[in-house]
Amino acid sequence: MEYGPGVDEVCRAEELIQRYGPDAFDVVLCTEMLEHVRDWRTVVSNLKQVVKPGGILLFTTRSRGFRFHGYPFDFWRYEVSDVAYLFSDFATEALVADPSEPGVFFKGRKPLDFKERALTGYPLYSVISERRTLGVTGYEILAFRTWYLIRAFSAKVPPAVRRAILPVPVRLRIKRFLKL
Repeated sequence: MEYGPGVDEVCRAEELIQRYGPDAFDVVLCTEMLEHVRDWRTVVSNLKQVVKPGGILLFTTRSRGFRFHGYPFDFWRYEVSDVAYLFSDFATEALVADPSEPGVFFKGRKPLDFKERALTGYPLYSVISERRTLGVTGYEILAFRTWYLIRAFSAKVPPAVRRAILPVPVRLRIKRFLKL
């Protein structure tokens, strides 16, 4: 994600195929990253393609019920059923729910005769819109960030002060959208 001690290379997951080409690695490990990429379809495709036939893909990701943890942002939640569908073109060796926090662990092997499954119409649960959707818009992200900052600010302001500085319609909207 960024250069630092012990980091050999930095590469956006959307650019894996451009950087390394298809069938480049025997093993690909991806931990706690999938929920943070806006274009998850491209990243999932790249992860599948960059693994050699017969190679292993291991990843972990978060499911619904896991808190928003935006670094740099947080978009999606994957259920076991989502992962089963999204990686049905791999031979699944392990697919389990995280026993300690809402999340998924996956281990799959790329078939020798791999044919990638199209995912264009598959909706995922969005932390931004709080529903299953095909994607999130720039407007939705901006609105979420704005409300998230207001919520963070509101949590630090005593209720009496909040009532004094925010008009009633704004307070009601904040309560409804942010569930304060």
